[in-house]
Amino acid sequence: MESELDLLRQENARLIAKISGIESEKLEMKWVFEARTDELHNTIAEFTTKIEKLNAEIVKLKKNKSAIPKLKSENVELRNRVRKLEQDYRQM
Repeated sequence: MESELDLLRQENARLIAKISGIESEKLEMKWVFEARTDELHNTIAEFTTKIEKLNAEIVKLKKNKSAIPKLKSENVELRNRVRKLEQDYRQM
């Protein structure tokens, strides 16, 4: 009976040591997971900021694109005025 009790105590000590090791691994994995999660949150925040800037640039480019026909028209008008002035100047 005494030897069986000793064997059970040894097994209990072995299992306690194993549990302690597993708990340490679990804690370490939790820290790694939390650190990686923080990194991912930061990366997401960075990309969100970049996306917002790109969207603002797209809006700006669309606005500029819509102004191009008007600017081309004004350019044609100004060229015509310059030609007219040049002709008038030559005729003087």
